[in-house]
Amino acid sequence: MQREESAIVAPAAKVMLVAMLVTLARGESKEEPAADPGGPMGEPLLRRLAALSLAELERLAETGALRVVVSCGREELSWSLQASARRHAEQALLEYFVRHGAPRTLLRALFTVSRARVDAVRKSLRVAPAPGRPKLPRPREREAIVAAWAKLEGSGNRRARYHTLHRMFPRYSIATLDLVLREVSPERTLTARRVGNRPPAEPVSAPATRRSEASAPARHTVVHRRVPK
Repeated sequence: MQREESAIVAPAAKVMLVAMLVTLARGESKEEPAADPGGPMGEPLLRRLAALSLAELERLAETGALRVVVSCGREELSWSLQASARRHAEQALLEYFVRHGAPRTLLRALFTVSRARVDAVRKSLRVAPAPGRPKLPRPREREAIVAAWAKLEGSGNRRARYHTLHRMFPRYSIATLDLVLREVSPERTLTARRVGNRPPAEPVSAPATRRSEASAPARHTVVHRRVPK
């Protein structure tokens, strides 16, 4: 495992670090007897430093006799920094989507976040969800949005594609762009209802029973007149 070391040069920083180490050492060995400043050289160094006063520690730091080196694991630190950067980037992207009007369903699908977290981010940004259904752009602009989305295929995950698409069409909210894409999706086309969202109309022609009754010849009453005798 690779390790990196860096020397602490400032006397004040040296004293602060030594005081912190001494405090930790005292907490781990409270039940052990106190250290003797004039004790043997084999005694633990931190216990010997703990017996010194603050003025003596400052004198050691100023004269250069107190040399402090900070060591850390390079691989572990690098991994932690990368994980922290990813968390910050994801949080910044989530706030971008919320700030530009992404609907809750899309946020939960792209970021796998709970309703409570979405509400918390909206509250922190002071963003209220837009009421009602977004207004669709004109047909020509809808075609441009769909064409741009198709060109972005394969350039990244859906979250990155939505982000790039909105930067290409910043005048529209992410909710509007999402609605345009859902309007042209095959799933929505297959489940679309009839034009006008009205149920199928009744047949114009009458039922067969009524047609048979209408086609039957009408019956006339025959009256026989009697001739008087």
